[in-house]
Amino acid sequence: EYVAKSEIHALIESLEIFNINDINNFTGTFNLGDFNDDIKQTTLLNSASIHATISKKLIDLEDSVLIVPMYTQLGEGQENKIQFEVNAINYIIKNEIKSIINALVAMGYTDLSSFGTSIDSSKFFTNREVLLLSSSIQATISNKMLSETNGKLIVPNVNINNSELIRIEMSDVTYIDIDEMNSIFIALELLGFTNFNAIDINPVNVFNADFDTLLASASVQATISDLILDNALDDFAVNGSNSLLIPLYFRNEIMVGDLIEKHIEKIELKAILRSMQILSVDDFNGGMNASVITTMSDSDLSTVLESGSVHVTIDNMLKGNSYINTKIPNLAQENVYNMTSITIKDEIKAFIKVADVLASDNFTTITFNISTIYNLPDTDRSIALDSMIVRNSVTVELEEMIDLDPMYSVNDTFYENQDNTTFFTKQGIMDILTHYNLV
Repeated sequence: EYVAKSEIHALIESLEIFNINDINNFTGTFNLGDFNDDIKQTTLLNSASIHATISKKLIDLEDSVLIVPMYTQLGEGQENKIQFEVNAINYIIKNEIKSIINALVAMGYTDLSSFGTSIDSSKFFTNREVLLLSSSIQATISNKMLSETNGKLIVPNVNINNSELIRIEMSDVTYIDIDEMNSIFIALELLGFTNFNAIDINPVNVFNADFDTLLASASVQATISDLILDNALDDFAVNGSNSLLIPLYFRNEIMVGDLIEKHIEKIELKAILRSMQILSVDDFNGGMNASVITTMSDSDLSTVLESGSVHVTIDNMLKGNSYINTKIPNLAQENVYNMTSITIKDEIKAFIKVADVLASDNFTTITFNISTIYNLPDTDRSIALDSMIVRNSVTVELEEMIDLDPMYSVNDTFYENQDNTTFFTKQGIMDILTHYNLV
């Protein structure tokens, strides 16, 4: 039995790259750093013996170190094969071996016996453009992201924002789509994490990052959503709950492996995060501070109300004020987010300003009557009467006052929409107060 001349020639050239001039000195171990350029790699792999030897060493590595899949993420067609068998010997295609070698060298590994029990995940955060040229490295990282993050990273099956697959199920491995994987890496770097076992997403690191960049990853979107939804209420919360309320309208159903879960629609999640940042929230437990909301600037209040969830949350808190709960007029409410009778944003802003002029630090507890209003300085009184809730509340008192006065009456023009079943306009109230010399 002879070794083909061409193989002997190729084997000798390979051994020369190893600086071995005696075949008996070849132990099967080698320094990957000695052949991390394409010419040397091509020469090396021209030898079927060396090709088979390196393939076996890579395939035999523990899965915690390296997973060599049968196919690329493109599918299980012959054209996408990574491993193939010849005469009962398994080979890895040459281009994949080259990519693996380049990736391992980029991570600082030049000895195939130097990994220990696993590759440190921090190694994956550098030279990703080199690492992810290898399907084996992609499969290995995918496995670690899916199994070693202790539930702190939620990877959906499909990116609901564009309907593209994220988890690509093969017969032997599950890939995370390479674009999503890059987005995850970028997001984790922004959050300050390079260890898959130590991911701890919280408001402190989220608020220091750019939200658009973070949420470019559907997995990070799902992860942050899960943290918020764990403590959030929904459409059926009782009035005055003082916790973040996220309507079902903003909750999208996603599949995570075999489980059905929810995440927050992307634009709304970004708006929620902006609101939490302004509200100085320091955890995701869902608590909302009425005093902070009451003392917010008009600009900040407008920003937080861009979130539909924060909008209905403040509405819920407002209705927890038993004094005004029944005094929110229909004209100040709307049906929105598949919910009914939600206080409109302009009225919420107007009423919170009332708390400010009444020197209250909590809009959920303030009370007032007509004397409270007419005893205010002119500017503050004007601000208070911008609120439909205030006008509706004092209308009953003023109507009782007018009913007892046979010398004075008002007509429909004093009322909103010239409809005497509503409440007095701002000008109508000022005219009445002026008539009775109360201002």
